[in-house]
Amino acid sequence: MKRTVLREISEIEWAAVANARALTLSRSYRPASDLRACVYDCAAEDFLSGETYLVRFTDPTRTRLVNYDDPLAQPITIDDFSKNPTFVETILNGWYKPELGQVSHASLITMHCTGCDRRIVIDGVHHIVWIARHNRGSASVEVTEMSGRGWPRDMPDMKVVCACKYR
Repeated sequence: MKRTVLREISEIEWAAVANARALTLSRSYRPASDLRACVYDCAAEDFLSGETYLVRFTDPTRTRLVNYDDPLAQPITIDDFSKNPTFVETILNGWYKPELGQVSHASLITMHCTGCDRRIVIDGVHHIVWIARHNRGSASVEVTEMSGRGWPRDMPDMKVVCACKYR
């Protein structure tokens, strides 16, 4: 992913942003090693081309959404999620108003596993889903991200998404 790191931030700064904006339980978890936090900019297309996941999950057939604690929960990339009109509607219903025009920027909060290079978006989901579906080619994202490896096995979202040997 091509990105421009704007600045390194402390874990405390990352937590302040995450606690103020993100609702997911995952915001309270930390990796066992190599913790690093930063803020960066990149093109939405670059961001979406990686192993980037929502904190939403599907059943194995990818026909319905399930909770992270469902024994059959499967991760779904934002790219794949955005190709399913029913899934997109569950996220965007009531959120997007046409008079707002095209969404061309998203401010996201993510958690990234450096072991398997997968990340979860824990805040900014509506914006990035809209961009993935309608405006991926010209939009940009600003990402506040915590990275590391060895995410806790009981972490609600990363336990489904992380695919590395460091767990």
